[in-house]
Amino acid sequence: KSNASTNSDKGTKSKKKAAKLSYKDQQELDKLPVTIAELEKDIDAVQADMASADFYQQSSDKIAEVNAKLEQLELSLSQNFERWEELEAKKDELER
Repeated sequence: KSNASTNSDKGTKSKKKAAKLSYKDQQELDKLPVTIAELEKDIDAVQADMASADFYQQSSDKIAEVNAKLEQLELSLSQNFERWEELEAKKDELER
């Protein structure tokens, strides 16, 4: 009988100790807003370059390179937003 209550107590204590994000996850969550802001700034800069009148006067290789860079930045931004949402949801769940 005492073993059963001891085991259930351990389970309760484990849940209470784990009621916050891991150090690694918290560090990542803290850095994500900065990373997202930098990506947005980079995307804006590439889009501004592409909007300039002489952008399409460049070689097709250069245009393709810039388009690929923009696609990569947008993909990275999307992935970082998804990860931020994941970590925020995990944090909210743990804090309940």
